[in-house]
Amino acid sequence: MGQNMEHLRQLPACEETVLILAGDLACNIETIESSLRLLQQKFGAVFYVPGNHELWINKSDGLSSIHKFIAIIELCERLGIHTRPAFISEECAVCPLFSWYKENLFDGFTREKFDMPFDTQTMWPWDITGSGDTNDAQQSEIADFFQRLNSRRVSTAPATAVEALRQAEAEWKILQEGQTVSSRRANKKVHNKAPTVISMSHFVPRQECYPGPRRLCGVMGCREIETQIRNLGATCHVFGHSHIACDRMLDAIRYLQHPLGYPTDYHRKVKPIRAFGGDAISHAVDISKAPLATVGKLILQEIARDPGKLREPARTSTRKVDAW
Repeated sequence: MGQNMEHLRQLPACEETVLILAGDLACNIETIESSLRLLQQKFGAVFYVPGNHELWINKSDGLSSIHKFIAIIELCERLGIHTRPAFISEECAVCPLFSWYKENLFDGFTREKFDMPFDTQTMWPWDITGSGDTNDAQQSEIADFFQRLNSRRVSTAPATAVEALRQAEAEWKILQEGQTVSSRRANKKVHNKAPTVISMSHFVPRQECYPGPRRLCGVMGCREIETQIRNLGATCHVFGHSHIACDRMLDAIRYLQHPLGYPTDYHRKVKPIRAFGGDAISHAVDISKAPLATVGKLILQEIARDPGKLREPARTSTRKVDAW
């Protein structure tokens, strides 16, 4: 994380800008905390979902990846990092979606064809997977668990945004079929007050967004992410994981990945890209070193002392935010 931390430290400050951070910050919870604290000093608000690397564990700690996930969500809650949906203005809301991968993302792909170890540094409790293989991260029940955490936020999405997306989908289909949308219909505004919803996940929502090696298709994402995006009425979705940049329109939704990646990645995107709104004013901020991590490790220690006393992740917070 050293070179990337230095890169984050040198980013200009944009206090009027909201940062959407699609996961894979680090494996170590102290580094995760330092990175989030640093980004808080740079941006007006930070929305974040953990990726797979955050859920890698040290097995000597005796904790599962679910314990670590809950610790990270608790850390974000204490720092003021957004992991729940909220309006960033009257016109725009951001909705984080927790996710994992299955073998169903690509047509015709099965795990038997390209069975390979992946994320073996994770550990999953048997009561989630129903299996004794606690290090098998490719069990579909893991993705189902994270999808269920999104149920409430999806079911309470702004109805006007959902209806506006339905019309946009219909018009997109007409245009793809080579027909012309009538000017009356094209110019009709179903809901003048429908907000723009930007959703975000770590994993890839549909196969068109991943042009990488075939052998990794089973660990990229799952189709249920796409279903939840559309049930939210989102018109832009930000994702990560593949380290492959993507900015394309598919069925009336913009899909966007803008990866910083590893220092050795030749296609690194060193400057953030705008997903909504106009250009923001930025200025240099001299941060000589990364902020200290003070609570992340303590949260893990609290959980380790009594792993059974876990509150439900992604609960409703008492902290004041413009939640939908």
